[in-house]
Amino acid sequence: ENEDNKSDEFVDFNNLNDNYDNSTNPLEENNIVMFPDAPTKRGVKHIMELIDAKENGFDTYIIFVIQMQNPEYFTPNYKTHEEFGKALQYAKSKGIKILAYDCIVTENSINLNNQINIKL
Repeated sequence: ENEDNKSDEFVDFNNLNDNYDNSTNPLEENNIVMFPDAPTKRGVKHIMELIDAKENGFDTYIIFVIQMQNPEYFTPNYKTHEEFGKALQYAKSKGIKILAYDCIVTENSINLNNQINIKL
């Protein structure tokens, strides 16, 4: 699979030149949510691109949207892809804001609920 063919989003929050990369969170174990569920060279590439954007003066965010309520915390899935977890640690050390939110999911909607803890 050519991971470069997947769509990416870069959004200007309130005209502030902010960038974000969005990711879904398919893996939950014992009320702990993890990403990725499979190795993701594309995910590591995006983190490195966000670090570059940060170094060029942009406010950058990595936001994990957890499609469930009240997980204990979010953590990178080091067992599946250690490089992704290390890239997240590096991004945080470079000043990238890493956020995770749980959601209220209904048949017709998904709404952000609460910010959840992140353990890198």
